[in-house]
Amino acid sequence: MTTMAIAAFVRARLDEDADVARAASHSVSDAYRPAAFPEMEPRLPGERWQWVAPSGAPLPLEDPESWSLGRTGHPPGRAPRRDWTRYRGREQWVRARIPEEGPLHLRSREEYPHRADSGWSPHWILAAGPVTFGAAAHIARRAPGRALAEVESGRRMLDHAVDLLRESEDSSLRADPVMSVIAERGAQWADRVVRCLAAPYADHPDYREEWRP
Repeated sequence: MTTMAIAAFVRARLDEDADVARAASHSVSDAYRPAAFPEMEPRLPGERWQWVAPSGAPLPLEDPESWSLGRTGHPPGRAPRRDWTRYRGREQWVRARIPEEGPLHLRSREEYPHRADSGWSPHWILAAGPVTFGAAAHIARRAPGRALAEVESGRRMLDHAVDLLRESEDSSLRADPVMSVIAERGAQWADRVVRCLAAPYADHPDYREEWRP
């Protein structure tokens, strides 16, 4: 059945997303003991990421109105103006570069135990610069923890749709005229949901054009 084939495709893609998110979550460096509990790795939640300035201070990227321009007093690429104390407007904010001297660092909010000593430190993901507010905020928001939460939500939606589809095929329901109509509508709803869940993976080689919602 086409809907079941699409559901199998979606489940495989969600499993891949979960594997990638977990792989990105914990450092595999010899400096760390892998999550301290290797046998629990598949059940550990994904990391949450944040950007920090060269000084080590976290950057408040969640709210554009919370970001002060600091001592420069003006946005990058613009002449100094005394009245520029904050970025005004989300569109302008997301396109502006973060005014920092030196590379910005992306790190996990979580910390992990070291192999060599009793210390703990975050997973350092990358250093970058210059970077715009929008790009930095997007990367932090798409951290493994968010990805795994979305995978779990997608799996639950998929399970509900498949269950409804199977129930709609019950011969006892089909024998009753009223219940048959209800079952048919349920099957149509399940099919639409499964197709919508598959749509983000339209660039995958196994995706078929006839699956589009």
